[in-house]
Amino acid sequence: MARPDQSPQSEQVPPVLTHTAPSGDTGPAPSKPGKVTAIAGMRLGSGVCNILAGVVFCWLVFPIVLIPLGIVEILSASNLLKSRPNRPSNLLPIPVLEIVAIITLAGWISVVVGILTLVFMSDQQVKLYFTQL
Repeated sequence: MARPDQSPQSEQVPPVLTHTAPSGDTGPAPSKPGKVTAIAGMRLGSGVCNILAGVVFCWLVFPIVLIPLGIVEILSASNLLKSRPNRPSNLLPIPVLEIVAIITLAGWISVVVGILTLVFMSDQQVKLYFTQL
């Protein structure tokens, strides 16, 4: 039964829900594209693999470089996985370091993650998301 102020054909649209930041910032959080979550997940996995490879191959010289890279990847991934991440200042250095990890001969996962991260970061939605932060 239609109310007198509405026609039977009109539909009510539910309000759009937005997240607010718990830190007191009242601005709505921009919606996170799936590629940003994929970048964070890949960085987290690559960071764990780099730390393990650095520990296992610690008798060689180069894999010791993987441990600091793994720590930086995990910290960056934990920031990107937040509902409202801080504006990351390390958007390009980490993928470049992941690609350079090929010199360690144990960082093959990092090379793949670095290349995929650069490809995902070139997406227009991802660029827009990072500019809105």
